[in-house]
Amino acid sequence: TQTITVNVTNVNENPVITSDGGGDTASVSMVENQTSATTVAASDSDTGDTLAYSLSGGADQDKFNIDGGTGALTFKTAPDYENPTDSDTNNSYIVEVTVTDSGNLTDTQTITVAVTDVDEIAPTVSIHHTKGDKLSNMRGFNVTFNWSETVTGFTQSDIGISNASISGFTETTAGQAYQATITPDGQGDIRLDIAAGAVQDAATNDNQAATLALAGGRGCGQTQ
Repeated sequence: TQTITVNVTNVNENPVITSDGGGDTASVSMVENQTSATTVAASDSDTGDTLAYSLSGGADQDKFNIDGGTGALTFKTAPDYENPTDSDTNNSYIVEVTVTDSGNLTDTQTITVAVTDVDEIAPTVSIHHTKGDKLSNMRGFNVTFNWSETVTGFTQSDIGISNASISGFTETTAGQAYQATITPDGQGDIRLDIAAGAVQDAATNDNQAATLALAGGRGCGQTQ
């Protein structure tokens, strides 16, 4: 008989990228105008191994940075959906990342970063009045305020007015259309102003300023 003792020794195992579903490829999505794309993460069964992250390829590698210690993948310049700079200008940026352990073993993953659009258009308002007569002939007239999109926070206090008073402020279409009655104080010019930043749309874009000027007794229209 013979008693055999088999000693099993440890060998270095490859690290494995686990982030964004793991595997050889991954897809992530982000909105434009920011730099953070994703954070690459990996595991290693070898206790004590230190992992280092790097860029190793991809058609758009030159658009990215990666933190070697944390795996944070960022754009060098925040992407603009309306002006894509990826290799085929379709807002899909392709980059290959690599994780390397203390024994110089690696794993790679090709990541496609899809950049999506955000609303960047400031809401505007059209101000219209119902009278073209001389102001001296008017005891009061109606004014409408029509926004280009739904806004929040529009109140009578957002309307600056000179040489007149405002009353009967009413919302006629939720978040979009309003009306009020303007009563002249005298025969001078009347001016209605809505300042920039008075309201916001759903994407938190501030509104553009708008003015309705009624000069010399007749309406001279709106400026923005």
